[in-house]
Amino acid sequence: MEIDCGKKTILRDMKVLEHEFGCPLAFDRARNGYYLKHHGWDFIAPALLDENEMLAAVIGARISPKRFSHRP
Repeated sequence: MEIDCGKKTILRDMKVLEHEFGCPLAFDRARNGYYLKHHGWDFIAPALLDENEMLAAVIGARISPKRFSHRP
């Protein structure tokens, strides 16, 4: 899967993670990149699906390419 986005999009998303979800991001000057200050942070996103619906979506996504990729 090829996903592309710009620097502004990534910085905006990181800001949302920090301010709305309490993500403990920090910048490492030596590596010129961001990292999680502690790996125990839980990303709790608002869910529109319950656990069973989410499981069904994940399973469906895993099997659908195998199921529908055959051409006559």
